[in-house]
Amino acid sequence: MAISIPSARQRRRFGGPSFARVMENWGVEDYSFSLQEQAYAAFFACAMVRLALPQEPVIHAEVRDYVARQRAIAEQCRLAINSDPSLKIKPKIAEALEIVGKYFDQALLIESVNKNSPLVLKGKGETPEGDVVRGQVRALALETNTIFGSFLLGVLAKVASVALQDNITKKDVQNWCSDLLRTKVEAA
Repeated sequence: MAISIPSARQRRRFGGPSFARVMENWGVEDYSFSLQEQAYAAFFACAMVRLALPQEPVIHAEVRDYVARQRAIAEQCRLAINSDPSLKIKPKIAEALEIVGKYFDQALLIESVNKNSPLVLKGKGETPEGDVVRGQVRALALETNTIFGSFLLGVLAKVASVALQDNITKKDVQNWCSDLLRTKVEAA
């Protein structure tokens, strides 16, 4: 029985430090798989999770509008505290308004967290179901890039077509992921 423990570099890229534990939990005693085989397994595991458990995407403009409303509430709280001194707001009310204002200022976190999310789409598609598919494919594209260092657009199109029982072309994937592709090129 040959057991090959992945190197630290391989573990970071393909499955983290718990790879051996996961294999043991699955009852796999001989996991002397090549790095390529591990990468394929990681890809198909990601594909299964992303495509079998869809998450609802959101539209970028909706996130932006939500954040703007939250920030406006925070600003109103600050204005109420610092408005006309003759109103003499009670200290407890001013303290409460400050807490509420800080809470609504946290909307900036929502904006920054969602900035690079594959589930935040530029605009609405023809159908809500199509938006879900777009979000799923975009999320899988990012994970594919993490595993292989490339988006593998053609492979993504074929895997998504089979898994989602839909006709998804390489051009569709390229269009849906165009901003992700640009981000990768800019980061390089």
